[in-house]
Amino acid sequence: MSKRTYLVGTHSFLFALDLDANWQVEGYRILHDGHHYGIAFYEDNGRKFLAKQPHSSGNEVNLFEAQPPYEHLGTRAFEDISKSHQMSVANGGIYITNTGCNSIVYYSMDGETRHEYHINGAKHDRNHVNSVFPCGNQVYALLHNSFRRVSQLVVLEHAPETGFTLRHMLDLWNEGCHNIYVEEDLLYYNSSQTGQFVAVDLKTEKVIQKLRYPESASGKFVLDTHDHHTKGMAVTEDHVVVGFSQQASREARRRTRGHLAVIDRHSLTTQAIIDLNFPDLPHPAGNVNEVRCLSEPDLGQANANPLAVDWGQLKLARRNGLEYARTNALVVVRNLGKVGKKVTERIFPSLFPQIGE
Repeated sequence: MSKRTYLVGTHSFLFALDLDANWQVEGYRILHDGHHYGIAFYEDNGRKFLAKQPHSSGNEVNLFEAQPPYEHLGTRAFEDISKSHQMSVANGGIYITNTGCNSIVYYSMDGETRHEYHINGAKHDRNHVNSVFPCGNQVYALLHNSFRRVSQLVVLEHAPETGFTLRHMLDLWNEGCHNIYVEEDLLYYNSSQTGQFVAVDLKTEKVIQKLRYPESASGKFVLDTHDHHTKGMAVTEDHVVVGFSQQASREARRRTRGHLAVIDRHSLTTQAIIDLNFPDLPHPAGNVNEVRCLSEPDLGQANANPLAVDWGQLKLARRNGLEYARTNALVVVRNLGKVGKKVTERIFPSLFPQIGE
């Protein structure tokens, strides 16, 4: 491909980014200032896209043309949305992660239908649901779980007449995760807390690749290094593009340095790193929240067909009981603070190798 175009939402800007065949930046355009999280291609063959309106609670989205000059076409409001994160257009409507209300919401485009499913029955931000990936009548969501336990994959069934039905909840291998992509035999997600992209073979239920950003000289990562985190994922036939940024408090994320990592899907290796902190910006790009591909089909937004995966037979991270116990112990210890961690290290030293696998 001679030219590629990506949309990138950060804590400060909504970018349209033009790249050449070697993933070098040819140019960029700022479409909107402010915090952006949630970009979804509208129906009409993807010739339009939606992006969450900055400074709203997620109940308003902007509509843009999906080609230069990316004309702003207007704003649409949705009722009863709080602190939304990712969204996706599919099945004649839009799916929104209603994070502040701990739910997934579906609105039909004609405005006639609204369905909502509250995770674990909670109506406050208990599980921090942040990502959604529809596949036909299946809807996959990711629970960050706010560092209280490992993140989880939720499998819902959505019927236009009756709404959502919970089918499965499965534990992942990491805490504090974002983004989810599923194929028949593959699962991708971002282990944001450890700054990693993770690939899982669903046939064996084993992690087959972890890529940490920025990469260290040795290619290894230190277990408790949290200086960067991964968030945002675009998936095409040959590549995955993920965002990674400096770890920072929410107040500081507007001016942190943001990057993209390009991953070859066939080798699951890093092909390129893209620096978004262009010298003519008023300040660094800010934390990357969302990435979508404009120049070819972005498989990471939605799949028109349900997946033939027997989720009832899968255990994912629970398949290996010892590893699962170790991961959850680490979650608890991190929440204990430095003193609690030191005490636990003395009692259970095998839980804390200096270098993570």
